Amino acid sequence: MFSDPMDVAFNGTDPANVYPNTFFLPSSGVQRGSTFLGDGDPLSPSWTSVKGAYRQEINETENLPKIPSQPIGYGDAKRLLAVMGEQRSQRSGREQSQGSPTDWVLGLMRNIKDGKSVS
Repeated sequence: MFSDPMDVAFNGTDPANVYPNTFFLPSSGVQRGSTFLGDGDPLSPSWTSVKGAYRQEINETENLPKIPSQPIGYGDAKRLLAVMGEQRSQRSGREQSQGSPTDWVLGLMRNIKDGKSVS
């Protein structure tokens, strides 16, 4: 999971346009937050989450994502997607990667949406 540079670096991703020169997120930056789809602590949904308080079991908790995720910077995402695109091209018999990492991600998302295998 990574932040879209269009959302966090409005003036572009050149070093002059991101932190520390401006307040926009650099390619190595990671946004704070959670993938939890609710408010507060998911294991204590309607009471204070303090030391010693009762905690629900994970299987009793609603709105937790089913797929674990690790936030990374958009610079790292670009490198990972490029490598994934190269490996995918090699498996399909092509010598060079076809398209940009963005094209690959859009294709991946279309396949997931359509329920197709992405291997």
